[in-house]
Amino acid sequence: MPSKTSINHLFPPESIHELPTWRFILHVTSPMFFKTSSLNKAIAALKKRDWKVTTLACQPEELTISPQTRTLDVPIEVPEHHRRTRTGLEDYESDFWKLYASLVDAGFGDLYYEAVDWRDPSEQQPPPLPRNGPNVA
Repeated sequence: MPSKTSINHLFPPESIHELPTWRFILHVTSPMFFKTSSLNKAIAALKKRDWKVTTLACQPEELTISPQTRTLDVPIEVPEHHRRTRTGLEDYESDFWKLYASLVDAGFGDLYYEAVDWRDPSEQQPPPLPRNGPNVA
């Protein structure tokens, strides 16, 4: 019986076209038991997938489960030349669902979907001071 999982966006998904890049980290919660076998199953599945436009930002064998967050953190990206095509978003979404299905089939759960380059507009940092310090009138 398939498990129920949720997708939690750590950026506003409707703003995907405004992102400077399509670089994401998929943080998926690890299973309570059989972590090693689930990780091996996920790695094997990711190696077999045929991606339309998405690339893994590391080799599948480099993926590990974080002991601090108990998540598998999968860095992915869509190269700029694919992103700008007419079917870029559609192809990316197709790849995303294949990837996510592989992770869920391997026993992983909820997804926390991070856009690497997204910044909350309300948390803008002030510009740095000039190198010689502030101007004094």
